[in-house]
This record gives sequence, structure tokens and C-alpha cells, in this order.
Amino acid sequence: MKGEVEKRLKQGQIRNAFLLNSHGVLFTNGGKDMDALTALHGSLADVDTVEWNAKIAYKQTVLQMNGMLDGYYGEDTKIGTWDDVKAGKAIYNKHMSENKNGD
Repeated sequence: MKGEVEKRLKQGQIRNAFLLNSHGVLFTNGGKDMDALTALHGSLADVDTVEWNAKIAYKQTVLQMNGMLDGYYGEDTKIGTWDDVKAGKAIYNKHMSENKNGD
């Protein structure tokens, strides 16, 4: 893993996220001219975004199970249901060409 991170940073890839296992994620930020504090701030911002999105997904799951919501939504688009998740289907917004609202 260390070699992969170093390779990407040398290529100028500023932001990376690696799923380590079911309990961990590694975020890296950096680049040729980025100071350590800025890189740390970027990684913490990424963690905060992931945690916020997980909280929203959890709440949407609870609402579906209680019959108050008919699926998962992203950018006002229905992207899937709890049944899709249980079936192992990847759900994401396939119609969004670029991230305009920062989520």
C-alpha cells in the first residue's frame, strides 16, 4: 500500500481514498508543493464528508424500512432501494455528469 500511495503522490494525484478493510479507510492529500497542515486539513475534510454521507444513508435506510421513503436519493434522483443493497447491487447516481453541489 505504501508504494501505491507514494506513486500516486509523485504523479501529482492530490486526493486519494483507499478502503483498507470493512473497518478502515485511508485518505491521502498532498502533492509536490503542499504543506503538511494543508494536506491534513484536506484529509480530515474528506473523512467528515464520508461520515456525513454515511449518516444520511443510514437515515434513508431507516425511513425505507418504516415505509416512509421508497429508496435512496442523490441529487434529487432515486438511485436504488434497500432491496438493491441487500442484493449486492452498487447504487450511485448514474445520471450526474459532474459534481455541482459538492456531495
